[in-house]
Amino acid sequence: MEGVGVHEVVIESPDAMQDLADLDGEHVGRVFLACQARVRDLVKDRRLRLLLVFKNHGVEAGSTTPHSHTQIIGLPVTPITLWRELNASRA
Repeated sequence: MEGVGVHEVVIESPDAMQDLADLDGEHVGRVFLACQARVRDLVKDRRLRLLLVFKNHGVEAGSTTPHSHTQIIGLPVTPITLWRELNASRA
């Protein structure tokens, strides 16, 4: 397997001190639209099997930057744990 994957960061505000919860509804909507646009583009890459959009909030959750952000990861495989959970859900 070739080493391929994607890791993107969507910065939610130009103000590093603002959290997503501090933003007005219109701004939050733009963050969601930005994530949606990236997913729509990334899904065209046939090498990717899994796209995951997630948000870590704070150091306790694993965030490595204080700036409010959302992450998008694309992998060429589905991790076995997730694959099992998806199959169990389908069953």
